[in-house]
Amino acid sequence: MGENPEADSKSVIYHESGKYSEWKGVQMNTGDLCFLAPNVRHVITALADDVIVLNVLLSKQMIDTGFLALLKEKYLLADFFKNILYEKGASAYVLFPTGADPWMKRTFGLIYQEEQKREYAYREYLVLYVKQVMIHLIRRYQFQAVVAESVQQEVDNHVVAILAYISVNYNQVSLRQTAEFFHFSEAHLSRMLKKYTSRTFVQIITELQMKHGKELIEEGKLSVAQISQEVGCFDASHFTKKFKKQFGMAPEEYRKTLEKKYQKH
Repeated sequence: MGENPEADSKSVIYHESGKYSEWKGVQMNTGDLCFLAPNVRHVITALADDVIVLNVLLSKQMIDTGFLALLKEKYLLADFFKNILYEKGASAYVLFPTGADPWMKRTFGLIYQEEQKREYAYREYLVLYVKQVMIHLIRRYQFQAVVAESVQQEVDNHVVAILAYISVNYNQVSLRQTAEFFHFSEAHLSRMLKKYTSRTFVQIITELQMKHGKELIEEGKLSVAQISQEVGCFDASHFTKKFKKQFGMAPEEYRKTLEKKYQKH
């Protein structure tokens, strides 16, 4: 996290990129928070004497429990962050431009103090602070995150916002509406989604529909017809066809499987 109240762009993270070991620089402004993917070789450089850079090492378990679990309602974003952090050839970093956020500055000050003092149960305190940071980022900055397209290519600032938008509006939005919202052509948006997720717009929508539909079946409160409307399918037969293709059984069959499972317990 870059920290300098008097000036911006005073620290740079250089990370290894591409099969030819090319190194690229990421400028860090005041208050920026950057997550670097595991196994990405990097060097952090402060370009002025009055710059403070905090380097925090997080385990994969911490990220799983503290960050991705908080994104479980946004399946597409959770999958995207998993790809960034764990998939071979995924993006090298995610940058959150938190700026002069007083909450972030105060919390990282407390993290630093805990690490320095190391009083009783300080590790548990650190875990709690980090989880608070994750929640704060999701609440305030998830639509502003800057993500490296891949370790070989340039940065695109829109991808997280696009994926979040689709995750929220998947049951009622079209490719055209999404493209218009972000001022892209449909062709450009399609290429971007394919590049980042390896899926088409239709595949992404279907995945979100089926995941939500499966959850609603498990809750047991709605009929298949009601669920089909909830997730944005044309009718019950359309939902049933897509569900069977995705999970290998019809919705009613899945519901009966769950009922038998509960009866055994």
